[in-house]
Amino acid sequence: MDYNTERKKLFLPEYGRNVQQMVDYALTIEDRDQRNLVARSIIAVMGTLMPLLRDQVDFKHKLWDHLAIMSDFKLDIDSPYPTPLREKTSRKTTSSTIRSFNIKAQTLWPCIGDNGKNCCRNGRW
Repeated sequence: MDYNTERKKLFLPEYGRNVQQMVDYALTIEDRDQRNLVARSIIAVMGTLMPLLRDQVDFKHKLWDHLAIMSDFKLDIDSPYPTPLREKTSRKTTSSTIRSFNIKAQTLWPCIGDNGKNCCRNGRW
């Protein structure tokens, strides 16, 4: 049985494993013209899978950038846009701090105690 935890990590999981496999196949093609043709078809599939990107002004540029990221910048194709730099596209994870809110329980008890009958009358909510 083939589990996702045992498979290769996806660079952009929003496109799915099938698109990643198409990019991996494009990396194995020796002929540059054939590789460019496959890359353009991958871009067409990516645009179909992400219709929300079409609302953006430079969605084609973003798709070509995503193709470069998914190929780990190894795909040698004739892109209509310059290939992004690896340093600018690397995802930096930062630890987010969760603010704790102190909720006073006594403000909720009058409404909970009488099943919310007096909440609106007292002007609490």
